[in-house]
Amino acid sequence: MSFSPLPLVRNDPTLLDWSLVERGISNRLDSCPSREHAFHSYLLENVFNILPDAADDHIIDGGFDRGIDFIIVDHESQVIDLASTKVVATFKKSQNNFPGATIDKIISFIDDLLHRRDALLIDSNPLLRLKVEEIWDALEHDTYEIRVHLFSNQKPLATAERERLETYLSRCNVSLFERHLYELSHGAIRASKPRFTKTIKANAENSFEYKEDRARALIARLSLTELYEFLKAPNGGDFDERLVAQNVRYFLGSAVPVNREIRETLVAGRASEFSLLNNGMTIVCDQMMMVTGGCFPIKLVNPQIVNGGQTAVVIHSVGASPPKTFANGSINIKFVETSDADLIERIAVGSNTQNRIFGRDLRANDDVQLRLASSLSAHGYFYRRKRGEQAPQQRMRMIDAIRAGQLVLAYVNGEPAKAKTGTNDIFGDLYEAIFNPNKVTADLIKAAYVCFEKIQDRKRTALAYQRQITRSSFDEAWIIEGAFHVLFMVGELVRRKGLDLANADIALGEIDFAFDIVEHLVQLHPKTSAYRLFRLASSKERLLALIPDVHGRPAVPHQMTLPL
Repeated sequence: MSFSPLPLVRNDPTLLDWSLVERGISNRLDSCPSREHAFHSYLLENVFNILPDAADDHIIDGGFDRGIDFIIVDHESQVIDLASTKVVATFKKSQNNFPGATIDKIISFIDDLLHRRDALLIDSNPLLRLKVEEIWDALEHDTYEIRVHLFSNQKPLATAERERLETYLSRCNVSLFERHLYELSHGAIRASKPRFTKTIKANAENSFEYKEDRARALIARLSLTELYEFLKAPNGGDFDERLVAQNVRYFLGSAVPVNREIRETLVAGRASEFSLLNNGMTIVCDQMMMVTGGCFPIKLVNPQIVNGGQTAVVIHSVGASPPKTFANGSINIKFVETSDADLIERIAVGSNTQNRIFGRDLRANDDVQLRLASSLSAHGYFYRRKRGEQAPQQRMRMIDAIRAGQLVLAYVNGEPAKAKTGTNDIFGDLYEAIFNPNKVTADLIKAAYVCFEKIQDRKRTALAYQRQITRSSFDEAWIIEGAFHVLFMVGELVRRKGLDLANADIALGEIDFAFDIVEHLVQLHPKTSAYRLFRLASSKERLLALIPDVHGRPAVPHQMTLPL
């Protein structure tokens, strides 16, 4: 479900807001070619949860960028995010609005994109052209949600310009999100508040009311059936979007894995465990009207879900056709009555910026993870087990745990497509297969990392070349999508020779040949886009078949191949 954002109401950003965002940009300047690139990297990591070394895969800023600076095509979530940005260098300039002149460029790009006009390919730089072709190919095969994002370290669009852009995008069923200096520094979006009331029932035995300075709160345990009724719109069974009009969100990217786990708990007959597994919801309102004691109705004036929005959407979706055990489930909800706008914002930001538990967080203190961190530290590498961890020494090379999982999947386990697309399962269903203590070692991860960095160097060269040219020459653009398949081939060549995968020098010696084989596969399928080619399970078997016999028999058994 997509929500249509309402006109935004913001406080003026302060010098403190500026310094907070500026620090995030400055920390990336040493590793980025420009201030604009550093801002893009900052946004990709903090808003969309993209690893720093993968940021370049999405940035298309430069000449002939049509007003779009980076694009994320999430094939798992089936969401396409298009971002236009503006970054200024002084606090004084931050008091200006996001430039309205960009709006015409965005409208023109969206119009050409959705109408699949070939002229768009001619008027785009090579990196943008690759993304456009990927989007067109994706839209031909399935339905994707398209979202436009405006980011800056300034003030938002002027009202007239925003309304003009919203009017056009709404006709195309494209959502618009603005996140500027104030939102980026606070980690939240505040929208204008509609005036309405809703009623919900709670049992006194499962409720607790208390008062604080400038607020009254009620903690209640509600049945999932009662919550489903509360979440329904007045006109029927649709989700009541007024409940999320304030739209307070923590910027950690896609919540698809969380949604999937919530849904699985409900539909797998374990609804009775729901309140034990879920963190619950927080709802703020202007007023709570209720009768104390007994089974009483609570009338909420202008309720807003400020934490647990994803949970609410899934419960509403499952509740529309509930499994038999749905009525046995319950959820804990905190209702807060206050008219203090600043307090509401602090509640919203505080409840959303508390660490969301990711699979990697739950495994961070696993014995295998601790031993890998210790062993890699002896090699001069910082192994980042938890999100947000910083190396004890600035010059230490960092290997993120997610990246380590991808490297093992491609280099050791021979699963390049899963390495590219299955990051959500690395610390879930695939964890034991990846971080097998009888197989994975610090030396193995180090060898895979060193190899992958060499491959990434080739990719960065290709990206830099694509940014320099203006029209054509896509000979090496496949590297942008095929890096994990090259690493897979390196591992396969080493295995076939009976050599040690943990020996980085041996692995490095196979990189050029691995590139040749993967490039040959690309040349054999000129009509298949690179992004699709490297997501096909059959591409792995096609690559194995291209290895000359002199290297021996495949180490991975052949399976039936699917046609490209």
